[in-house]
Amino acid sequence: MTGALTVVISPLVALLADQVQGMERTGISSVVTINGMLSMPERQVALDRVRLG
Repeated sequence: MTGALTVVISPLVALLADQVQGMERTGISSVVTINGMLSMPERQVALDRVRLG
């Protein structure tokens, strides 16, 4: 793990979910999806996870 931040931007929620699942399968556990389907509390948790690394 390089410690680098990777951002995947897509208009397709399914693509974002697929990218997250792929990273988790390879052992990367610090991944989040941020999209318009999240509630405000879910979005805040995801943003906090990004902020805290």
